[in-house]
Amino acid sequence: MRRQVRQGLVSHGFGRLPADERLKWFGSDLDAIAGQPGDQAFLFGLVPCAVAACVMPFLSVLDRLPSDTQLRRAVRSNARLMAYVARRRAAL
Repeated sequence: MRRQVRQGLVSHGFGRLPADERLKWFGSDLDAIAGQPGDQAFLFGLVPCAVAACVMPFLSVLDRLPSDTQLRRAVRSNARLMAYVARRRAAL
């Protein structure tokens, strides 16, 4: 399974990037997500949407990775993202 995932990442080009470039890519995505919710319950307002349903589990998994990674640190260091994750976890 891991081999197939890695092959897929390479075939799409993302797996060919150096680790620092991948983190830079993810960093700008995380910044864009962090700019959305403010104090709202969901990413785009008071009601959930498909994007909110996808983003929350992704952020939650990154926050709870069992090993210390640059991506986990990037998520945890962003107060707005972590506040959003905390609000969504509390609601569940």
